[in-house]
Amino acid sequence: MLILDVDKVELTQIDMNEGFEKDENSNNLPDFWETVWRNGTSTNPFATIAPYEPVDGKYHYRLFNGLDDKDSFMYALSDPIPVLGGAAYEFSSYLRYYLPEGQAVVSIIQIDDKGNNVGEIHNGYRNGAWSWKAHYTRFVVQPNVASIRIRFAVGGEVGAYLDMDQVRLRLLNTQGNLNIVHYEYNQSNEVKRIIYPNGKIVEIEYDANGNQVQRKIVKE
Repeated sequence: MLILDVDKVELTQIDMNEGFEKDENSNNLPDFWETVWRNGTSTNPFATIAPYEPVDGKYHYRLFNGLDDKDSFMYALSDPIPVLGGAAYEFSSYLRYYLPEGQAVVSIIQIDDKGNNVGEIHNGYRNGAWSWKAHYTRFVVQPNVASIRIRFAVGGEVGAYLDMDQVRLRLLNTQGNLNIVHYEYNQSNEVKRIIYPNGKIVEIEYDANGNQVQRKIVKE
């Protein structure tokens, strides 16, 4: 992820461990995402790096809210990510879940230079049919914000799982403009996904010769 360093006014590389592949202290929690907790009274909740058909690489991150208490939620929180106040960003992640009754929640927590929480953005998801789905959140950082933290949560039913992979934060612009169209490309430099300002997502498939064979709306 590239961020704008406000003091140096230059782009700085921040390692968010986007694919959850790194675990330097071998505690089965991915680096940068090691703050985890359970809120409730369930038994045997956990957070762990897992190898079960990730989107890319060898691993993904898995949360389980435990047994015996549907109201329990399991959480994972990122380390602080420096951002530019007033700028527009896009956070994306691949999530996998069933959750016919519960929900998965992705939260963006905004923090000022004194460490105070000055605002949160929440998106809830359910009925995922246990397949990887790309989710996107576009937002404008409040002017007094120095950093953000990303929080994943799952609960609302007994034995709720949430898998996460390929998390990314992208700086859209420094003017706070969300009215732009974003294009993603495949390895052949063909447009594979179009993301519109209203949240609509279109995915495009090609044959071996590079001919477009399918164009489908995956989110209205």
